[in-house]
Amino acid sequence: MDAILTEVGEQIDSVWLGSLDARVSMGLPGFIGQEPEWLEALAVYESALAKHNKPASGLALGSPEMKASMSRGKSFMVVSADMHSLVRQGLQDLGHFRQNWPKQNYEGVYKEI
Repeated sequence: MDAILTEVGEQIDSVWLGSLDARVSMGLPGFIGQEPEWLEALAVYESALAKHNKPASGLALGSPEMKASMSRGKSFMVVSADMHSLVRQGLQDLGHFRQNWPKQNYEGVYKEI
């Protein structure tokens, strides 16, 4: 990242760290974590941003407190995502249907092949 910002930094307004992509590439699980190698990677990222005086971009999802924390130092944030909303609503719907759907006996409904 330092080399890219050195070469073409004047054309870059903000830098987005793809946390999931980076973590998968590093063999780490999930979006967030506190593994030493992840914390080191974040430090390298933040150091390059500071060296080139560039702001970060990224996600800021969740509760207002989480959004405030995730937005630290960012010039551009995505504060909602269709997938995030769909998953949250889908899980609520699934829970509702699991609790309220009547139990049924499907014996004999389908013909065996």
